[in-house]
Amino acid sequence: MLTAVGLTLDAAAARLDADPAGAARYVGEAREATTQALAELRRLVHGLRPPALDELGLVGALRSQADRLRAGAGTTVTVTAGDLPELPAAVEVAVFRIAVEAVTNTVRHSDAAHCRVRVAVRERDLVLEVGDDGTAGRPWQPGVGLTAMRERAEELGGTLHAGPAPAGGATVTARFPLSNDAPPALSLLSSDPAAVQPGDPAADQPGGAVLVSASGAAPGPRPGPAPVDVAGTGSASAVAS
Repeated sequence: MLTAVGLTLDAAAARLDADPAGAARYVGEAREATTQALAELRRLVHGLRPPALDELGLVGALRSQADRLRAGAGTTVTVTAGDLPELPAAVEVAVFRIAVEAVTNTVRHSDAAHCRVRVAVRERDLVLEVGDDGTAGRPWQPGVGLTAMRERAEELGGTLHAGPAPAGGATVTARFPLSNDAPPALSLLSSDPAAVQPGDPAADQPGGAVLVSASGAAPGPRPGPAPVDVAGTGSASAVAS
């Protein structure tokens, strides 16, 4: 785009004396292309790291986005967080994106009255939980949104569980290892049948995920049942936005 702007301005300069109207046309085209280039640059920068993370911090950015999403919707959204350490930038972005995707799909596609977002450190993991009180009894179907959340967690050696919760509604739980010796692993995306709603006492227990390294070797399981690859619709992150 910027190369095209330069060539267009060169063409305008060449016509300034002989064809002022043509030169003005080229200047107008260059101005329009510049506007498009700026818009694309802003989109790319925002995609790499949302500005709200730098302005408000992770928790503040989540609360701000929750306020926007619940405006005009019948679903209330609450965000709670424990004492968080200084987090790697990539983890902050992944947590923000996964949370926003999950809440967006709850607000848009479920009948939930309340959606809860919780961020906390448990053992050596940063844990994000998004849960709702909607009706999500049907098996989940994979979609673009669910796949994107899984990939964000996998890129950082984390895990993601998504699916209906036994007590009703649905949960999306992402775990990110914070220790320096955490393996650069890929993880399984699944719905954990034993998942619990955020806020329940059992939610503080370690999740049941197995990290699998890129070479296929399992560096070690975490306590709990192995996840089953399930997806679905009707609640948090159930339908790809």
